[in-house]
Amino acid sequence: MDNNLRVLVATDYSTAAQTAERYAISFVKHTGSYLIFMHAYDSSKASEKISREGLRQKKLEDLKAHCHKAIEKAGLKPGELMYETIVLDGPVDQRIKWEAETADASLVFMGTHHAKGLSEKLFGGHTWKMIKKLRIPILAIPENALFKPLEHVVFAAQGREGEISAINFIASFLEKFKADLTGLHVIDYSLADETEDNLFRKFEKNVNEKVKYDKLSFKRTNGKTVTEGLETYCQENTVDWLVMCHEQRTLLERILIPDLSITRKMSFNTNVPLLAVPDYYDPKYADLWKLFKPDAEQLQDEF
Repeated sequence: MDNNLRVLVATDYSTAAQTAERYAISFVKHTGSYLIFMHAYDSSKASEKISREGLRQKKLEDLKAHCHKAIEKAGLKPGELMYETIVLDGPVDQRIKWEAETADASLVFMGTHHAKGLSEKLFGGHTWKMIKKLRIPILAIPENALFKPLEHVVFAAQGREGEISAINFIASFLEKFKADLTGLHVIDYSLADETEDNLFRKFEKNVNEKVKYDKLSFKRTNGKTVTEGLETYCQENTVDWLVMCHEQRTLLERILIPDLSITRKMSFNTNVPLLAVPDYYDPKYADLWKLFKPDAEQLQDEF
């Protein structure tokens, strides 16, 4: 389908990571894209018995054997899949970011655990950290998810200008699948007024003028919270992917508005794969984001 599409899947061999591996293998096989298996490790475990280079070679051999087995389990032969394996020494988050940018990855696939209650706010997993750090779309894949050709994708629309380019990106991607794309806006009817409705209608009109995709439609639904509304819709309808934009928050916003991101809540709650796309995302200009740094690196793990 698209041999220019490069998918990076990071693995630590956990159950969640193996789910992401299976999903990525099926996705790459179906789309004809290219897959990069990556594993990060800690070279401080090298010793007198094994050198740093010896440890790297051992980690690479382990990854190759693991991937070979995963591909066979998917019913494929290694030659039927375009892929490579790479191991990198260092912290997982930093290595994923480095490899994604260096390898010019189009998408990053990561597994995620389903969490509830207080554990959501305490959850410090790699998936959410990478969603914050990367200016590349990340697909957060829940445990036990299985890939099937995309037929219906929901974009959680809040009506921000930065969402329009992201909608255009996902629409161009979905043309390959001929999938329906629903722009879903969740409204708390107890608080909503005519102004909000008019603003979203203007947003909808703006999107339709700029995004040319005949399988794009918009819907409104209600919920006590945005998270609840999205989850209810996904439960009541057949949804293959849920897409959300995430903003790059300024230092002032981080200090004054220390709330839990909607995208983060959804990445922990949903049983549907969640594609997190940066605001104003355009793959043609993705390198421009490398020029911008977070306002305060010391706050990078605060949310």
